[in-house]
Amino acid sequence: FGHNGSGKTTLLRILLGLSRPSGGQVLLDGAVPNAKVWKAFRNQCGFMPERISFYEHLTGEETLRYFARLRGVDAEAATGVLERVGLLEAARRQIGTYSKGMCQRLNLGQALLGDPEVLIMDEPIEGLDPRGVRDFFELLQQGRLHTVVLTSHRLSEVCPRVDRVCILDGGAVRALGS
Repeated sequence: FGHNGSGKTTLLRILLGLSRPSGGQVLLDGAVPNAKVWKAFRNQCGFMPERISFYEHLTGEETLRYFARLRGVDAEAATGVLERVGLLEAARRQIGTYSKGMCQRLNLGQALLGDPEVLIMDEPIEGLDPRGVRDFFELLQQGRLHTVVLTSHRLSEVCPRVDRVCILDGGAVRALGS
């Protein structure tokens, strides 16, 4: 958690290997990772960005098949993921007809391809109504995920659903705990 500009997205980008820290160290399992360890870690991650642009003329199924190929996952996995995120009935509809909540579920679906052990999400519930937030967290609980890391501004909706909280301010950890 943290205000805009506190470093939440930057921290996620560092975890994903998209940015390098300007100072300090990142530890994985208590050790500074080498390049091989970083690569193995990233291969275990699914990433749900805050903003994602889908091709509106493609269907949900075509989109997830495309992302599956990019991740080196069997394209047939798309059907199971669409069912898991509640979009199987809309799988053959063009994304341009999807609601905000449906696009968020499709975004979650692309992150779940390949059954990642770690799911990293940037502001995944922004723009969702209370029912959409509830449905979103129920989807996460149904999975086989070991670790979920997410950023949010919505303390009251997220805190009851997480084990640990980190509060950032000015790029520094101000609080960390259960």
